[in-house]
Amino acid sequence: AMIALIIYNFFLLISTRDQNYLWYVLSMTSITFVVMSFHGVLAQFAWPNKPYLNNAVLVGSISANIFSATLFAYHFLELKRLHKAIPLLILGHSLAGAGVFILNLFLPYVITVKLAALFSCTGATAGIIIGLYLCFKGEILARFYTLSWAALLTGSIAITLSHMGILPSIIIFDYGQQIGALAEGLLLSFALAYRIKLERHKRYRAQAQVLDIQRSTNKELEEKNQIINQIL
Repeated sequence: AMIALIIYNFFLLISTRDQNYLWYVLSMTSITFVVMSFHGVLAQFAWPNKPYLNNAVLVGSISANIFSATLFAYHFLELKRLHKAIPLLILGHSLAGAGVFILNLFLPYVITVKLAALFSCTGATAGIIIGLYLCFKGEILARFYTLSWAALLTGSIAITLSHMGILPSIIIFDYGQQIGALAEGLLLSFALAYRIKLERHKRYRAQAQVLDIQRSTNKELEEKNQIINQIL
């Protein structure tokens, strides 16, 4: 399902050339790798004889997700219009994700995984707080964004508590992360589609206003010409 979403939105990226789809595709691709690495799918099928690669891919995927997800939030929510501290906070996490991705090539796993986890938690928290703030201001797109992040975090928390024995080991909790990631992908895909609809509606309204102005101007010119002709 995640691969289907990625492919579908990749073709939309090609057709629309909207950079929001670029960051969406990169974010969904990286979170898919995070889930597959976390559950050992890649270690089992991609490199069964090289298990050490799974640690590097896991940290690389998390840091890539931090980088792309924060840039998606920055552009999708148009954060540059807000107070300078907010876009700087989000762009700072994007740079942090890129930095951890590079450090992952040189530093031990025990260090990079802690850095990735730290920036992942702080970035997700910042994203949800900003999303809630925009929701309270009545922005519809922020609702999609906040719900998507809440779905992913709820699923991740559920599987963690299940492994710790706090929650029962049932299918909905054991697969909470996969369910949350899929819910996030679907909600953000709907949000992007709805955003296109809103922009198209704005263009139609702007065109209608221009036509009204042209009609009004033409009517005024005709009235003036009639007055001039009467005088002459």
